[in-house]
Amino acid sequence: MLSSPAPFSFPMAQFILFVFTVSTIYHLQRRLLRSHPTWEVPTTTPQTGLVTESPTRSALEGMFTINAIGRLGNQMGQYATLYALAKANRRPAFIPEQMHHTLAPIFKITLPVLHESTAAKVPWRSYHLNDWMED
Repeated sequence: MLSSPAPFSFPMAQFILFVFTVSTIYHLQRRLLRSHPTWEVPTTTPQTGLVTESPTRSALEGMFTINAIGRLGNQMGQYATLYALAKANRRPAFIPEQMHHTLAPIFKITLPVLHESTAAKVPWRSYHLNDWMED
């Protein structure tokens, strides 16, 4: 007697639906935790009764800025890259004064300006970025 097994039974469909649902919930939870790494509750100071929020991770780990070199086209690209990196890493970004003087008459600049006197007081750490176009 030849009998062919049922290619897709109802219990198999329930199992696949269960695995898909659990996988979706798992991945959405991981994505949510990545976008909101700190779930901090505001605290109340007993003496004053004021509600204060503890500093978040982004406030403690610095900011992004750029060494503005080049003319208009290069500075436009540098501004766009700085803006995108700051948004992607949830860090504040500041542009130098000379970049603001170059771009502000032409474009609506939304990043704040880092003045030279303030920049001179900051203990900077430079990071090397690889040139992915090199051999």
